[in-house]
Amino acid sequence: MFPEPFTEEWWESTEADFQYQVEDIQFPILESREDAVNRVQAPEGSGYDPDTGSLLLGIPYLRGADRDFLSDLVAESQRLIPRLEEMFAARTVTAEFLFRLNRFNFIYGYIAAIVMFQSDDLGPERAKEASQRYAAATRTVKQQQLKWVSHMLTRQLDLHRSRKQAEHDVAKAIELYISRGKFPEDFPRVWFEQILTANGDLRSSFQQKNHTRKTPVHLPSDAARSS
Repeated sequence: MFPEPFTEEWWESTEADFQYQVEDIQFPILESREDAVNRVQAPEGSGYDPDTGSLLLGIPYLRGADRDFLSDLVAESQRLIPRLEEMFAARTVTAEFLFRLNRFNFIYGYIAAIVMFQSDDLGPERAKEASQRYAAATRTVKQQQLKWVSHMLTRQLDLHRSRKQAEHDVAKAIELYISRGKFPEDFPRVWFEQILTANGDLRSSFQQKNHTRKTPVHLPSDAARSS
């Protein structure tokens, strides 16, 4: 049974609901698109808590939501709160009170719908960003490996070794280096293993025909000395 409108019971029930909503959305944080794309899981302090039935302070970014409109609603909700608290204390029903209360309830419902939205709205974009970062990192590693192998091959060729002999010597030096199990910082075992085939030869992309003799080098000096 709902309490009769504007009785003390109604005021107490309505004010309790209002205060519950205020606790949910007072000083909310709007997640940015950049933060939403870069995060792996829902941001800490955001979303809907099914155990308590409460909204939390963070409002997640949704691609389809008008962020300017949402920001304006959040600001408006914060302006409405102190005036409504005064009006609840006065226990006086006026057109202004009903308008402000209905407006606050609308804003709360709008924000609640966004917070409780369960789909990963930016999942495809997040995957694309992650893929691009991985591809960029992979290219950087490959460039480092190419520069280092080019340096190793150049040293052998300067000793008048044939291309085939130089490639064989470099591959054997890398195999020996891997077998020792000690690697410079930032250059783990896998960094060297990726240069060789399963048979212990240089992969085709690292062979001398794919290198220039003037390639600059800033790479694992300890391994270079092992050749």
